[in-house]
Amino acid sequence: MPKTSRPLSTRTSVGQSNTLGIEFQNNRYVSRTIRQIFDYTGGWGTYYGVGGFGTANQLGRSGLYRPHARGRSMDTETADVATYGLSVNPVGQFKFNNLPINDRDFINYLLGNMISGQGPENYVFPENGSVSERAAQGATFQKAIDMWYSTNKNAILSHNHQDLRSLKEGFKVDYTPKEQGIDLLQDGTPLTIPNFIGSAWATIDILPNDMIRITIFNVTSLTSGDGIKHFHTKEITRSVTRRPGQITPFGSISTTFSVTRKINYNQFQLPNKAAQDAIIQNMGLK
Repeated sequence: MPKTSRPLSTRTSVGQSNTLGIEFQNNRYVSRTIRQIFDYTGGWGTYYGVGGFGTANQLGRSGLYRPHARGRSMDTETADVATYGLSVNPVGQFKFNNLPINDRDFINYLLGNMISGQGPENYVFPENGSVSERAAQGATFQKAIDMWYSTNKNAILSHNHQDLRSLKEGFKVDYTPKEQGIDLLQDGTPLTIPNFIGSAWATIDILPNDMIRITIFNVTSLTSGDGIKHFHTKEITRSVTRRPGQITPFGSISTTFSVTRKINYNQFQLPNKAAQDAIIQNMGLK
């Protein structure tokens, strides 16, 4: 088992200031899970091997911040967003190139930037690119798509495109133990992009030619990364919103993924008579 990184001291090799007050809350280290995951993905050795924040210009480009889901800067409806720092600043986006980055390097790069407080605050991955498509294999995306189909069931059954509703205002997609279990069974490890996303905010737009766009917006924070917070129901981990223009260790970061999909008008269609008979026969009921 890898040795977990210790909380940062007053000064470190990556130039952070003292983070003891951030990491040690409620008489425990709330950063423990984040640091363990970072170590499992290779820690600082992998981080600097991938390039860290120093090679950002090779990974993508900076751009103007475009509001997600009607200007949202958080991925939750929780009333405590401001109190517990569960948001990011709309100060710009880092638009990733369509690079074939694997799950572990993806997690390592983003957590390294979060822990060190360096690099971009808001990351946008190309629509239908390799990272967005990998994210779409997870239960969070599927749960969002199922929500859209459920909302539009009557229009889907009647093949009435005009009555289809987008979900532009967005909605929270909770990543419960059920969804996590689905992803774990599929991938065999928690160190994946879908598991990293976890709960998120989803918006779904209707496009021409019977297509929809599914966008997932996620904020990674100390609160979301505190793996044992649910065992401390009276304690809420306080996250940190980055201070623009300053290094902010453990400051929250955001990621945005999007894919397009063809509308399946047979989503709710029952099997035809021949298929039903075959199923019954295979079950030995006929």
